[in-house]
Amino acid sequence: MGVYWMNKCAEAVKNLDQEAAKEIKDQFRKSFESFDAGIQAFEKINDISNIALLHSNLGRLMRYYAQFYVPIVNGIRQEFSQQERQSYQKAFDYYLRGLKLVENRIDLYEVYRTLSWELSNTYFTMATSLQDYAPLSTMSQDDIEKEIIDCMTRALKYLDVELNTPSSDRYSLAKYRAATIHHRLASLLHNTFRAQNNVTRRKRLRALASLHYQKALELFSPNDNPLEYLRLLIEEVALTDFELQSNNYDFFNF
Repeated sequence: MGVYWMNKCAEAVKNLDQEAAKEIKDQFRKSFESFDAGIQAFEKINDISNIALLHSNLGRLMRYYAQFYVPIVNGIRQEFSQQERQSYQKAFDYYLRGLKLVENRIDLYEVYRTLSWELSNTYFTMATSLQDYAPLSTMSQDDIEKEIIDCMTRALKYLDVELNTPSSDRYSLAKYRAATIHHRLASLLHNTFRAQNNVTRRKRLRALASLHYQKALELFSPNDNPLEYLRLLIEEVALTDFELQSNNYDFFNF
């Protein structure tokens, strides 16, 4: 029943009608209560696998809840909201609870893989929402960037399971995702570098941006991902060019 109501929530969120918001919230409640009841039932018989999977379902439900709270005005997506953040934080918590249950169980490795994958996806989704719809009216640019970097770094951490398993059916997708994360981090650091005046911090930002560009280039295939690969090369050249121009400006104004 939990999955049934969760799927209803997913469909409702895709075609969100504010007039039906109360009904949608009721569907979320029914899904949550069903999953919670399932966890309690499986706890009585110590069925760790199903308890962990139900925590994964609760994590996904909270992701849909975050989508429910996406602020849209006249069809235009607005800044990342506090309600979205709170929903994602709850999703992280449920996934991490599930992981904790199976992290040392070799017999439940596939469950561990699934939870790690879903958790990585959730961190990535929140990070991209923060980056693309930065809440500049409520947070400083520095704090937003720190949160993006933290989420992206965690997304990479939980991708390791798939990246270290070339035979995995998710390997190619995980590799593309990791490359995308490194590209986004490189672009973010690149932009911050351009606006930074502190010499020491500029050097660190330059080094980090270059590192992430290189990692992204290693993961993207010029044959399979030619546009992404070319975009990376152009951005990296632009970074070097900006640095040279800045150094020349500093030299002539010394």
